[in-house]
Amino acid sequence: MHADRANPSFLDSPGRRARVALLCALLAGALARAQAADYPSFRPGMWRLDTTREVDGNQGARQTTKCGDPTEGMRAIFASSGPPPGCTLSAPRQAGNHYSITTDCGTRGRSHVEVIVHSESSFTQVIDSRVGSSRVKEKIEARRLGACGK
Repeated sequence: MHADRANPSFLDSPGRRARVALLCALLAGALARAQAADYPSFRPGMWRLDTTREVDGNQGARQTTKCGDPTEGMRAIFASSGPPPGCTLSAPRQAGNHYSITTDCGTRGRSHVEVIVHSESSFTQVIDSRVGSSRVKEKIEARRLGACGK
């Protein structure tokens, strides 16, 4: 299921591919190292993801459903192998139900990921990145709907 609530054409600007490539590199760095206990876990099943994305002040939104296990995604964010070359990675932090990690690539950009766990069936993920002169902020409100269909 996909329902755009705003025109995503602002993502088609010149230089978009370079920004997306760097953002992917930053997020790959944010997908780095931690101990297994340092990331949240969730129940597998059918999940609804309400996503809002703001790129340099232009907003877009969509809603999707996906069958899967968000714990695998959290493991990728908080327990991978390391930052991209030339970048530094903060130690993953946990304060109560808040989990966060930051990747800093100097003038190439910076990305901060925060996950707020509401329950094993609900969480909010916020990714705040600066890539060159662009700022990208993505917020995902995720809620488990139930078991996956056959």
